[in-house]
Amino acid sequence: MADQEPASPSGRALVVAVGASQCSLRALQWAVDSAARPGDHCHVGLVCRQGWGAGTSYRFHDPGAPQHELADMAAAKTFVRANVFPLLDSKSLAHDVHLSVETVDAPGSSIAEAIAKVAEEVDAALVVLGTNNVLTGEDGPDLGSTARAIMALFRQKMVAALGRDSSRDGYDAIVELTHLLNKYQTAKETQAVTRAILKSLFPPWLPAAFKVLFSRPLPGLSCQMNAYVTMLTCQWLMGPCKVNDVELDGGRIGKGHGVLVERCRYLEETKCASVCINSCKLPTQEFFREDMGLSLTMTPDYNDFSCQFSFGRVPPPEEGDEALATPCFAHGSLQHVDQDCGAKPGRASLNVAVIGAGAAGLVAARELLREGHTIAVLEQNERVGGIWDYSADVESDDLLGLDPKRRRVHSSLYADLRTNLPREVMGFSDFPNTPAALNGRSVDARRFPAHPEVQAFLEAFADEFDLRRHIRFRMRVARIDPLGPPGAWGAGPWALTAELVGRSQGSSERLQYDAVVVAVGNYAEPNLPKGVAGMRTCPVLQLHCHNFRSPAAFREQTVLVVGASFSGVEIAQLLSGAAAAVVHSARTWGPHDLEAPPATNIMRVPMLEALLANGRARFAGGSLSPRLDAVIYCTGYQYHYPFLQHLELVETDDMRVAPLYKHVFPPAAAPTLAFIGLLFKSLRNMQFELQAKWVARVLSGRAAPLPDREAMQADAAAFYALLERAGVPVRHTHCQADSTPVNQWDYNEDLRQRCGPDVPLPPPWLCPLQRLIQGRILVAPRTFRDTPTPEEAALYEEAAAACEELLRMHRRRKAAGGLLAGGPSAA
Repeated sequence: MADQEPASPSGRALVVAVGASQCSLRALQWAVDSAARPGDHCHVGLVCRQGWGAGTSYRFHDPGAPQHELADMAAAKTFVRANVFPLLDSKSLAHDVHLSVETVDAPGSSIAEAIAKVAEEVDAALVVLGTNNVLTGEDGPDLGSTARAIMALFRQKMVAALGRDSSRDGYDAIVELTHLLNKYQTAKETQAVTRAILKSLFPPWLPAAFKVLFSRPLPGLSCQMNAYVTMLTCQWLMGPCKVNDVELDGGRIGKGHGVLVERCRYLEETKCASVCINSCKLPTQEFFREDMGLSLTMTPDYNDFSCQFSFGRVPPPEEGDEALATPCFAHGSLQHVDQDCGAKPGRASLNVAVIGAGAAGLVAARELLREGHTIAVLEQNERVGGIWDYSADVESDDLLGLDPKRRRVHSSLYADLRTNLPREVMGFSDFPNTPAALNGRSVDARRFPAHPEVQAFLEAFADEFDLRRHIRFRMRVARIDPLGPPGAWGAGPWALTAELVGRSQGSSERLQYDAVVVAVGNYAEPNLPKGVAGMRTCPVLQLHCHNFRSPAAFREQTVLVVGASFSGVEIAQLLSGAAAAVVHSARTWGPHDLEAPPATNIMRVPMLEALLANGRARFAGGSLSPRLDAVIYCTGYQYHYPFLQHLELVETDDMRVAPLYKHVFPPAAAPTLAFIGLLFKSLRNMQFELQAKWVARVLSGRAAPLPDREAMQADAAAFYALLERAGVPVRHTHCQADSTPVNQWDYNEDLRQRCGPDVPLPPPWLCPLQRLIQGRILVAPRTFRDTPTPEEAALYEEAAAACEELLRMHRRRKAAGGLLAGGPSAA
């Protein structure tokens, strides 16, 4: 709609001030001066909130003058006559005063009703709203208190959208929250969240009403009103600014249609073109266009920090907007580029393959998408979940897992498995593992649920962040090859050969990516004890726990269980209810005697040394077992990367993947080849997320660049030497128990700092709860899940409340349109 000068078609205008503060009346005076035309009859209205009325005090505050009061209606009319009528007289306007005093609790809606009522009474054809307090409903005594109120409201809305607050005060908090808003999501998500924040500042009815009452019939007046309100209400954010005339489309001049911000404080203090573009310029322009029905072009100058608002001017398309082509900067000069600020402009966007769609692969996919990369997740199975995608199948042709050509089964779960960690510590930083978060998928609401509940959580996570469209199922990666010259593999690209599972023999695809993230897990390749004589010749049934599914298959048998970690203890307990006898062998025993003794048919013995031809076993010290029917090895898993073996980038001997920088990057191929999820004895999902975030940000250039190849190799060698001096066996290289030289808490904090300041600290209950549970597993392996100690119960209550609040925050962010993954679908 073409702009036009404000006018009252029928000669009747209503000019209304909301509230009775000096600032509101200044706005009223401007409205009178701007809107009324010679020959109009101008009705001046004063609409006030609860507590203002006949017999109460109207309080005005003139800067530099003592506070004075208007005690009644007559005094209010006198004030308006003295302040407003001279303007009307100077314009030869007929006028009177119409006061409407509100005394109800809902200031937003009641004020609107009052304005409508007054307009109807005077049969006004033109209504001008004169106020600088529309955003908050405040009519405080001066602009300073109003600014503080608006700032507090703005911060409140940002916190609701982000799900986190700043530890800083005042304007510094706004700057920090703005950086979090930009760093935590894609550019489009940032814009969507900012627009939602802007909408939330107003009563829901107001933008639509403004569009109908003003923008469509009176666009010129609407531009002037918005320019004035912007100038008056946003100086706390932007700094000094003034209403000015601007050139509109077609060369026309829009008088009072512009606001010139002389030196934008917001732009200067954030020092980031991306912040300006994605959390101010684009979403504000869209808000005015879509929600207020008014065109707006914002033109920032990154050299002098000025910004010109032009209401009524259609913004250029994004591809033609020079402001959007600007790289990130610092110190107000385009010559000073700050590569570390997290700006979207100039950030690298790579095409990344993620191998595996278990917990590590899914969160890697989300973090890569959030950082602006294009991804494809290659998963050999038909569902997400990885190890948690249960299958009753076993590798029946090789139950020990010795033959590399055996028919492989991915699942290592047994039917009765329950988690050995509470669900509160098995979620992600912004998506908790609670029954409510599963969106109707929950099948086991217990704190330590059975494995189908974990699978349901991962399914819900994939759907919540729209990850399935990036996943190619039934794609088994058979080979990875660098396409760059030797010595420069870290620059990529990479060729992947993927077999199409379940399709014609030899069917495969060759794919190319800039980077590869390996997230295949380490619970599918059995690790067997070394030096056990007779393992290959003993006539007794032998299997690795990878192929154990149910104790029912061993009813009334004598079974030897080898290994006393979590799975060994639990499988021995399960077997005791079906087998005639369970012989449990281990290198060392933990303090299990502190609990009630194990079932009477469980016999604990030293480490297995040999299996004899007569079906018996010999243990350290020479003791013998009764005749056995079966042997189950609960002795862990090997790291297995057959698609990388030909490159000799890493070795996987004795359960150590080496060399790796910080357990993630092989120095010879960093940063475009990375491993996620090798560590154990840690809170794995949360650690997966930190590792994935670090990888995504290293690839984009947001995180600090990695050291050179030699420095990474030296760092890895120093770490292995540290383990050796501490007496940590090689097989525990990736173990992060509290007793290790670098435990999970130290490692995670290092990752957090490498990722950037927007990554929050872990909640205060997390570490003590995990340590309590870790201790209880050792001393009460049969009862720790369902009989918490008072100390555990208190921490559980705190953790559950925190997870509920986390879910509420997540849903608020989702409703605001942000923090969900986006990007092109898998190719």
